[in-house]
Amino acid sequence: MHENYSLPIWNHDRKPPQKSANYWTCRRGVAFVLILGSLLQASVSSATSLSTTSSKTNALSIESNLDLVKKPFPLPPSRKPNNPNLIPNPSAESVQSSNSTLPSGGWDSVANTNSAVTYALVNPGHTGARAFNVSIQTYGGGEAFWKYPPQSVTPGKTYEFSDAYISDTNTAVWLYLIDKNGTETVRWLGDTYKSPDWNRFYGQFTVPEDVVSVGVYHSISSKGFLITDDYNLDEYAPLPLHRPLVSLSFDDGLAPVYSNALPLLQKFHFLSTQFLPTGFIDQKGRFTRSMVQDFSRYGHEVASHSVTHPFLTNFTKDQLDQEFMQSQQQIFSITGIRPTSLATPYGAYNPTVIKEASNYFQFVRNVNVGFNSRDNADSFDIKVQNITASTTINDIKTWVSAAKRDRTWLVLVYHNVSDDVTNAGFFNTPPGELERHFQLIQASGIAVLPINQAATELKAQSFSIGKWD
Repeated sequence: MHENYSLPIWNHDRKPPQKSANYWTCRRGVAFVLILGSLLQASVSSATSLSTTSSKTNALSIESNLDLVKKPFPLPPSRKPNNPNLIPNPSAESVQSSNSTLPSGGWDSVANTNSAVTYALVNPGHTGARAFNVSIQTYGGGEAFWKYPPQSVTPGKTYEFSDAYISDTNTAVWLYLIDKNGTETVRWLGDTYKSPDWNRFYGQFTVPEDVVSVGVYHSISSKGFLITDDYNLDEYAPLPLHRPLVSLSFDDGLAPVYSNALPLLQKFHFLSTQFLPTGFIDQKGRFTRSMVQDFSRYGHEVASHSVTHPFLTNFTKDQLDQEFMQSQQQIFSITGIRPTSLATPYGAYNPTVIKEASNYFQFVRNVNVGFNSRDNADSFDIKVQNITASTTINDIKTWVSAAKRDRTWLVLVYHNVSDDVTNAGFFNTPPGELERHFQLIQASGIAVLPINQAATELKAQSFSIGKWD
């Protein structure tokens, strides 16, 4: 029997897993669209193994004791695929004529040779007779996953990916990009919690200009098992807003943002949102009280990034209340304005964090990657594009162009703005680069609003049930 624990059912269903600070630092700098989803249901079925191992794996037993597996979940109306599914044999319902233990459609298994890995088809699946199983008995590094052939895509278009999954460990979803020269680039698309019940991952990505084919794969990189089913990859068209919007978000209250970014914001007449961990105010290298007052006086939104910048998912309800209440009070004492927006440190949150945050804030921003539109609007899951030292001007151009074309709300998350590129960190944008970003945004003609104003405008247009209540 695998570990039995429950994930509560809640309205705000996209939840990143709890990871270490280093893990989140590595994975927050991603240039693709992410919307995570987990929908839990209540009825039970069993699952048994159909086969032992594939020809590429070690002959080890599969520990897929799935006696608590839940039956299929319904997809929300806005999540139904609009276009043909590009993934062949997405539910493993067809098998190879020469080997009934392997799925047809070009599916193959991938794993680090230092790991003891088993691949199999198990039943029942989420909606059919079969599902894909990969199990790691001894972990030796890298990722293990089922892989279908890369599928042709159109550069500049946005695609959506989803699958159903069960796992007894945290897993990840990776985007494989193949350009016209055959060069393969791998990007992180999202993480999922371990779950003994059928859950759902959902993500979006915009295809870069030189990419001709992609594959999206759900992988495991620790001891345990991962079962997946009902893969879907199709072109996605969001339901547009009345007009496109851009928000400029700066995290952590780093002093170079005041000296380097504020003059540029004033030059371009842009208003930003400054997310501050209030316990760091007046510390070396951080905003002083007078800097905070200046941002507020010039019309920028000053918002909460907690007090101590912790992993909120490790906190009790009372500890969360202290972080939220104190940060809100401290900002109010400095600016005279009570903040209505929160950015969760490291992007980490769970149902308890969201529930407690809703007692203090109207809007919550994390680091889930994506565009905000009428069909995915969620006041407690404002999606973003994360800016890092590796972000290019072409990335900014792609995001801004997509927001303008699709009439969505684009939130850009910055941290440091320093010319000291050696010591400023992975999440630094040199002032010259930031100015180029601003020039591109200005040339697009898209309105730039602080997060609280843009979210309020989107709220009036959204029909996502329960998301904006």
